[in-house]
Amino acid sequence: MRKETFLECCLRKIKGQRLQADTIPFQRHIFAFGLYKKFKNLTHRVSLIEAAMCDPKGLGGFNLKLDNAHVQKQYYDIFYTLYCNNVETKMGGGGQQAHERPVCIDCGAHAGLISDILLDCGAIVHAFEPNRTLFPFLKAKYENNPNITLNQAAVSNKDGVTNFLISDSTSQGNRISEVGDINGLRQATYQVKVVDLVAYIHNEILSKHDRIYLLKLDVEGAEFDIMEKIMQHKLYEKIDYIACETHARFFEDGEERLAKLRELITKAGASNILLDWI
Repeated sequence: MRKETFLECCLRKIKGQRLQADTIPFQRHIFAFGLYKKFKNLTHRVSLIEAAMCDPKGLGGFNLKLDNAHVQKQYYDIFYTLYCNNVETKMGGGGQQAHERPVCIDCGAHAGLISDILLDCGAIVHAFEPNRTLFPFLKAKYENNPNITLNQAAVSNKDGVTNFLISDSTSQGNRISEVGDINGLRQATYQVKVVDLVAYIHNEILSKHDRIYLLKLDVEGAEFDIMEKIMQHKLYEKIDYIACETHARFFEDGEERLAKLRELITKAGASNILLDWI
């Protein structure tokens, strides 16, 4: 019997064809090398790309963006709901100006993958990214877009200026120096502006809007101080979803910090805070 090649397997999957009787499927003969999981992920991406190519402006293209932004499948409905509500409102008459756009905050915007999706859903976005290499790309990408406010700043529980620790110029693991006591390998630093996120929400958003739909926090460890202040001010009552990537690994007492945050959330009964975002 002959062994199916990777290319043959991909084409068979795409075309929906059956395996020939005298052929060993590609999955079977790579399983022994521990590659099956990688192969399964790859075929999943091929299927997503195929769907996006066939339906670039519909669900296929939307799902590829969600996958590319590393959104877990269990949280797709957060974005589906946002998108559908926007479409239904527009279809109901009066146009886009007839209703207030939902407000979202993207902290740790990086390349803007989440901001892109939120804007596609008709939201107003406040994005924060302190990285001086990434920020010009965001500025160029969203030039003349009135629905996004770009802030070249890190977020924390207080205003100020601090050092930004760099392991790679565009790495998602770069962070402010005040966060964490396990630094790892850092090649360089430079100073960045730090914004008190709670104060910003009160002064710049809730002074103009009743609610916030989504707050995404991917801030490499600063989320512990920020979330503690959010809980103190009960801001979670004004936000539909708080999607928080935790970075306990940056702290020697990281697990204790995470346990304390979970306890605060449980006591508050705040089921809208998602600590397993990534």
